[in-house]
Amino acid sequence: AVQEEEDSSDGSGSHNEDNEAEREAYEQEDDGTEPLPGMPCCPITGQPMRDPVVAADGHSYERKAIIRWFRESDKSPITGVALAHKHVVPNYMLLSALQKDSSDNHIPTEQNAVDEGD
Repeated sequence: AVQEEEDSSDGSGSHNEDNEAEREAYEQEDDGTEPLPGMPCCPITGQPMRDPVVAADGHSYERKAIIRWFRESDKSPITGVALAHKHVVPNYMLLSALQKDSSDNHIPTEQNAVDEGD
């Protein structure tokens, strides 16, 4: 269970306001890519992830959202615990699982739609 809405003990203010700002930023940064069907929501933005990455806390986030978060905090957005580092890596397992599921169910994604057009 995420305690974003109640716990503001990290001194960063209201998490509700932070999350609303993240959602607005997410919507404004829409680069035209659609999240894969079934993509989980980013715990920061509350929106399906387009570019999921894994942070040092082991949780997945939308890349742009966690990078913005790291500008203000060195703590996990979920646990509130200080992170060992601020590096993120692509969540290839999540992406490949969803791409496989999409192709197994014949759900068009950008890549397989291009492949089928050849």
